[in-house]
Amino acid sequence: MKNSHQLSPSRLLVVLGLTVILGASVAFWVLSVLAQTSSEAARTWFAPYVDVTLTPTLHFEDRAEQPALDVVLGFVVADPSSSCSPSWGTYYSLDAAARALDLDRRIVHLRERGGDAIVSFGGAFNDELATVCTTDEQLVAAYQQVIDRYDLGVLDFDIEGAAIANVEANMRRARAIAQLQANNPGLRVWFTLPVAPHGLTPEAVTLIDGLLSSGVDLTGVNVMTMNYAESRSPSTTMHEANLSALHATFQQLEGAYERAGTPLLQEDLWHRIGATPMIGQNDVPTDVFQLSDARELVQFAASVELGRLSFWSANRDIACGASTDDVRVSNTCSSVSQEPLAFSSIFSMGAPNSRADISGDETVAKAEEPIPGRDDPL
Repeated sequence: MKNSHQLSPSRLLVVLGLTVILGASVAFWVLSVLAQTSSEAARTWFAPYVDVTLTPTLHFEDRAEQPALDVVLGFVVADPSSSCSPSWGTYYSLDAAARALDLDRRIVHLRERGGDAIVSFGGAFNDELATVCTTDEQLVAAYQQVIDRYDLGVLDFDIEGAAIANVEANMRRARAIAQLQANNPGLRVWFTLPVAPHGLTPEAVTLIDGLLSSGVDLTGVNVMTMNYAESRSPSTTMHEANLSALHATFQQLEGAYERAGTPLLQEDLWHRIGATPMIGQNDVPTDVFQLSDARELVQFAASVELGRLSFWSANRDIACGASTDDVRVSNTCSSVSQEPLAFSSIFSMGAPNSRADISGDETVAKAEEPIPGRDDPL
């Protein structure tokens, strides 16, 4: 008996047409998802620095005070009363910070709203742990204490001033980080280093070489695009100096990976570079990072898929009062005309990714003397 459910030629054409359309639609959907995933993975990560010990306290866990999801908390340094023990700015032990600053709970609340906290070791002042811990084992234990305390997946090391030329400490730190990454699979590490328009200092390049030769899986190098002083000519704008510094860093990082025997593609190199300006008035009177500079930096970051954007600091993202000297650096305001959180808004919109796993001497005399109860700026 013949099958009575045969399709007529016209119906067959309709079915074939629908099949082609459906197949094309599915293919388009798959490609769209892949493109979106690739785009999202390539977005620049943004996380401003927060001066943890500064008064008044910035409640980074409160979106009304800081809209960025991720923040970099600075700075953990050696406790002067117990040199190989971590402290916040020498003012608080980890336990004391939990009591006095409610820091542990605030980090938990930040994560509850979808953000994350990254801890930065070092800074412009005080002793980074690697400079005072005398053995690799002691240093690993000190870093691990901070990792465990705050359940960290990302570390930042701000190395500048005399510390950047301390080869013994730099190599001890490199070996310790390699061990930490072995002990904590997936641990990501950024190094924040001073830069000039002509690039990193020779000491900084040596530091990077030491990290790579020690087996550190370096997430990226974040350069402090600030306080250029005499290295920036009067005819060069801040934005031009920033671009020059980033392009020079690209070339230097490319050379470092080639020397390590692991050359990277151009897009991978850009994704291992970050930029951190000092918003508003810098410590150098002639260096001022305006809102327009922020917009241009964000645009450049998007064009090359820069790995990271930060700024110093979220505590300063507000205009100063009328009585404040515009060229006097303040730790609690920017000294430029702006709306509250204007810099955070520009950076957040331009670099919305909240995940940190996408892969000249900056230190000058401060206009204000360090005061108790706060960390010093970058």
